[in-house]
Amino acid sequence: MIAILQSKKTKHFLRILTLAEQLEKELAWVPECTNGMDRIVEFFKITSVAQDRFGELLPDSVYRNKVKAAFVSAVGQFLNYAGRCTYGWNRTEFGEEPSEHTTFVNMKVPFDEFFATKTVATHLANRNEPGGKVDYALKEDDKGGKWNETNLIEQEFVNPFMRKNYKILQEALQNYRATK
Repeated sequence: MIAILQSKKTKHFLRILTLAEQLEKELAWVPECTNGMDRIVEFFKITSVAQDRFGELLPDSVYRNKVKAAFVSAVGQFLNYAGRCTYGWNRTEFGEEPSEHTTFVNMKVPFDEFFATKTVATHLANRNEPGGKVDYALKEDDKGGKWNETNLIEQEFVNPFMRKNYKILQEALQNYRATK
């Protein structure tokens, strides 16, 4: 009976809240992940489905309630950073499932001078190559001769990328829950 009395905006908000809570559960492994290059595609498969669903709910969801508006905005920010982007990490289209060939490790300035943007498939194929194209200065910090370009990028860019974005989602949920 209560569901019948809820406005369309309330129903959309509750769906967005449920979506965010589901994302939090499905991505709970992210903070402890040490093998991000193996799991980044899984991360994007989860976020892409959520981004598609979120986009379907958003057009009718303008909130005057500041708490709800801030929450929806933060979830949208998370999905913008952790979802699809033509020139970003996950270069899939709406409804397309990410793969190792459509997921790129997108290096930002100044690291793009040392490392080219490559697909996860390329990085995984080169995972066991000794040294790779790791700059000599970076090799100085080599972990017992085990680091190569893939390992370095995984530890310094991929794992932090997933953690940083997951933290945005967690903070959005924590902030909303603190107001209830």
